[in-house]
Amino acid sequence: MLGPADQVEGRRFGDVDLVVRRWPLPLWPFLRWEVLSGPDGSVLHEQLVRAPDSPVPAAAPDTLRVWEHVVDDVVGLPGAAAVDPGVPSRFEVHLPGAVRAQFVRGLLQRVDDGAPG
Repeated sequence: MLGPADQVEGRRFGDVDLVVRRWPLPLWPFLRWEVLSGPDGSVLHEQLVRAPDSPVPAAAPDTLRVWEHVVDDVVGLPGAAAVDPGVPSRFEVHLPGAVRAQFVRGLLQRVDDGAPG
């Protein structure tokens, strides 16, 4: 559906050679759809990622923006802990102050601030 990938690069992970493919997205010019494939072409992972040289919205536990931040914007914050919720399309990052950032296909969907509610 997306046609040929705009970018294709090899990536070594341990003893395995993988292929990373990225497609531009007209609705989100600062994001790319990324697919990580194994040596046999099977899809191992897919998610939205930030495009090279795109502006990164300021990321801090209290300034996360739904539909703007991607996993890589948040997982590198001080005190961040990546959590696998056990669902292939989802990802979660726990931050100081009991903040939980929840992602679907790599794009931030929800931020729980840890306050009783």
